[in-house]
Amino acid sequence: MPKMTFEFQQNKMMLHIRGNKAKNPPELFTIKRVDEASKTITLEFQKGKSENPAIIIGNQLTLNWRTETLILNRINKETFASRHTPPAPKVKDVTETLINAGLATGKVHGVDFKVEKAIIQNGNLVLRQGKEFFADQEINITTFMGPGKSLDGKRFTVKPDSKSGNPHVSMKYKVEGSTFPKTESFFKGYTMNLEFGTVSDGVMPGKIHLRLPDDAKSFVVGAFEAEVK
Repeated sequence: MPKMTFEFQQNKMMLHIRGNKAKNPPELFTIKRVDEASKTITLEFQKGKSENPAIIIGNQLTLNWRTETLILNRINKETFASRHTPPAPKVKDVTETLINAGLATGKVHGVDFKVEKAIIQNGNLVLRQGKEFFADQEINITTFMGPGKSLDGKRFTVKPDSKSGNPHVSMKYKVEGSTFPKTESFFKGYTMNLEFGTVSDGVMPGKIHLRLPDDAKSFVVGAFEAEVK
């Protein structure tokens, strides 16, 4: 509902849902009556030929629309345009960037992050700094490959504007005064280039460049060797 906008022009009303005009053609109307004392106008729409009283008070329009009553707030053209313009991605696309061969490092929630342990289990990749339980920082990537499916040679790329079907990413970090770490999850809006090598003796090499859209601009880039469980 917050994305919905009713646009009134002379003798026509257009309903915008996420900026979609093509599937929502204008509804035409005529003004049947005007009552200046009560600030009421009565509209008759061609579709259905029903009369609809509307009350205008200041910057608000109360519209009795068939069996519903809608209270609409006036907005200016700039605000209207911004509602239908997708926001720019918070992160720069890294899907085609080269990944250095050094140990994967970065920042998690503004704190320096170094991959001290990497684990692959059931299609999940965990990059961790600190102890296994209540780690200082951790990045968890769910690839949805599932049990029994190998990540050998697989590559996962996610662009900032990808909508769905992405690996899920979560990060954990310590919060001052709390025993338990805080977790933030990302299903879209992030960008990633993740490459896996070939497993040998229970260890799989890999490289990653991940940038998250959180306010702290968390990221990790570099190489890792993951224990396969």
